[in-house]
Amino acid sequence: MNENEFISVSEFAKRVNLSRQAVYKRVDKDLTPFVNHDLQTGQKTIDIKALKLFDSLQSTTVNKANEVDNPVDSKEIRLTHDRVSKVDENLTLLIETLQSKLEEKDKQIDELKNEKKELKEELKHANEHSRNLSSDLVELNRNQQILLKQSQDKVLELEAPPEKKSWFKRK
Repeated sequence: MNENEFISVSEFAKRVNLSRQAVYKRVDKDLTPFVNHDLQTGQKTIDIKALKLFDSLQSTTVNKANEVDNPVDSKEIRLTHDRVSKVDENLTLLIETLQSKLEEKDKQIDELKNEKKELKEELKHANEHSRNLSSDLVELNRNQQILLKQSQDKVLELEAPPEKKSWFKRK
């Protein structure tokens, strides 16, 4: 078996001899860490490791239902010890799976924090650049107004008729 092999809910139901509906009910209870949600297709798949956990949970439930109030003998103690060992192994497996998922999520959080930091820096630089461009634009606008005023003054000077001199000033 592959380390990270996933099977469909239908396949899982066949392997544990349950209906799909029963498996979906268990998905929300004790199989949650083994479930993978495919966001593109919307399908749920289950890690093959869950079969081992499910088998031990089922055998423990069946054995508890079949127990009768008998005096305890060494064989029963060994069987109980074996069942506890299986449950312990499966819980260890569950803990390892949860820890690996937690580490993966921590890495994703760190990546998002770094990306956020980079975007903040880019935004800061963009704002500085925008302020610089704004002040440059204001300065250019002032210069343009000065040049426009100077050119209007020259046009008025050229278009203005020559000043008439009075009789006394002509000579």
